[in-house]
Amino acid sequence: MAQVLFLIAVIVPFFVVAAIVDGRRRKSLQAWVERHPGATLHWGFDPAKFPQFPAVELGTRLIGRPLPVWAAALETESVWLVEISFTRQAGKTSEWHVMIATRQADGNWQPELLKGLLTTALLEKADSDISS
Repeated sequence: MAQVLFLIAVIVPFFVVAAIVDGRRRKSLQAWVERHPGATLHWGFDPAKFPQFPAVELGTRLIGRPLPVWAAALETESVWLVEISFTRQAGKTSEWHVMIATRQADGNWQPELLKGLLTTALLEKADSDISS
């Protein structure tokens, strides 16, 4: 019984801290969106709800198979940044990545993949790359 209580005392604070950190990240992303007209944050991204953006096709092209987990996405007129989680090799732990897809002048999308999650620093870098 003491071991169970010890495990609970260790695990519960971990999840509480993780929820607080993720909540702060969401608030900072939402604040960035509010400062950038035309940007929209989709917390809980479902590619089926956005047929105008070929997320599944682009993700599959990047990693060679369909992506199992989609998280948040940020949409602008010419760029989508989408959080995805997948495992590159069997037996490995899945990792979070951001797919940055830029709409080209011909209407096609140019995707690239970065390791990590959406952050305001990543958004600022993507915003300066788009503007230049």
